[in-house]
Amino acid sequence: MVDEIRRTIKNLPPYEHGKTIKELKKEFGLDKIAKLCFNENPYAPYPSCLKAMKKELENLNYYPDANYIELKESIGRKLSVPKKNIALSHGAVGILEILSKLFIKKGTEVIIPESTYGLYEDLSKGLGAVVKEVPLASDRINVEVILDQITSETKLIWLCNPHNPTGTIINGNDFEHFLNQLPEHVWVVVDEAYYEFTNTEEFPNTITTIKEGKNVIAVRTFSKAYGMAGLRLGYAIADQVIIGAVKQASQPFNTNKAALVGAKAVLKDGSYFEEAVNKINNSKKNLISELRSMGCQVLPSHTNFVFFRTPYPADEISEELLQKGIMVAAGSRWNYDRGIRVSIGKPEENKKFLKELKRIINKKKNK
Repeated sequence: MVDEIRRTIKNLPPYEHGKTIKELKKEFGLDKIAKLCFNENPYAPYPSCLKAMKKELENLNYYPDANYIELKESIGRKLSVPKKNIALSHGAVGILEILSKLFIKKGTEVIIPESTYGLYEDLSKGLGAVVKEVPLASDRINVEVILDQITSETKLIWLCNPHNPTGTIINGNDFEHFLNQLPEHVWVVVDEAYYEFTNTEEFPNTITTIKEGKNVIAVRTFSKAYGMAGLRLGYAIADQVIIGAVKQASQPFNTNKAALVGAKAVLKDGSYFEEAVNKINNSKKNLISELRSMGCQVLPSHTNFVFFRTPYPADEISEELLQKGIMVAAGSRWNYDRGIRVSIGKPEENKKFLKELKRIINKKKNK
């Protein structure tokens, strides 16, 4: 029976979530853990979201509206997009999985930047794709390198913008140039999970490119800035034909009632959302400044996390931080042996992280 499992799936490494908070507290004798490794929103769930979900609890015995019309209309009003160009699913991951099924079959050529969100490669290889990885340039996605790698067999390009784990962006001019050079047979999926944290005019307007008929699909989420990671709700913006195909390939009722009403509430009352995003971005500025004062190489960030390098192995530093109750993401998983990605937490968590990191770096300097 086991031999019948598709070989491409058997060869994929499992996603490593790591130990639970409960396990870590017990192992290191800790009362608190600062979870700064999953880019979650520390200021959520928002009151409007909680209120809407509590009201909906008594209706959880019924399936949601399968067309999700009300939430699509709310998203459409915010983004000036017709609801016919929007599809919903269980988190951005659900959308990415459906899109991979639409475009990829055995032997399909797919291009993915190196050192990026690992799900793109897993989804592609799991369906038998031929994956071509292209290097970053100065920790940024280089569209010229991608264009050079496109062949007549290329069908799909995965892009994460802002980029995870580095927090950098492809700017609007480069993205426009990239699309203008793109062959008609190639589609681009742009994962914009951190879009709401960007505050620069240089960021490309993917919605405009979609309206212009470019082969672009934008994927966004309610997990990060909207603070609904545990509710699993994401959406795609694309040409109506693509949206129709997404619906055909989706599971029935592929999101839940609590997430639907919670998302609609946070879109209607944006005050908590705006306050949280401002707090995160302000804390990010301070964190970057403090890290640079320690001599770390810090990349500019357009997300709710910061990526930096130290002179010392990231695995060692992350392990020492963990022993003090601070969880960060060591860059070794993305081939950055001395890089660390740290999520923006609450002020007291950021302060503790900086204090312990400074202690660790000074200890290593003095060895």
